Amino acid sequence: MKTSLMTLICLAILSGAGAGTAHELTAPASVAADGAGHFTFTVLLEVTVPTANGSAYINGTDNTSLGETYLDGFCISTLQPGFYPWVITGDLTDPGLGGSVYYDHYLCDNWSASVTVNIIPPAVTVEKMAWSTLKAQYR
Repeated sequence: MKTSLMTLICLAILSGAGAGTAHELTAPASVAADGAGHFTFTVLLEVTVPTANGSAYINGTDNTSLGETYLDGFCISTLQPGFYPWVITGDLTDPGLGGSVYYDHYLCDNWSASVTVNIIPPAVTVEKMAWSTLKAQYR
């Protein structure tokens, strides 16, 4: 009986210790680009316990102007519990096609998470057909 009670206490302590480092990384699943192909969105990092900042990696090589960026915090600065927004802006390389941006964040308490945001291309508008436009198409 004493052994099982001690096991339950140890399990309760261990499960409570892991719950404190349940940081969270959120971003929209998709965003729409404007008529020129420009987009912006926010990646939100929620830190639940004090921890040192590790690194962030942004990969926007899928039809965006972002390219690849690696930001290293070297585990020097401590992030206090709270919300840390990262605003990401860019342009679609080809506004006629969609794209995506991959974001990965690592904290020095061995926590990491990633999100992928799909970029929806601007809608193609239907132009009014004019007689001169129709004639020009068949010349």
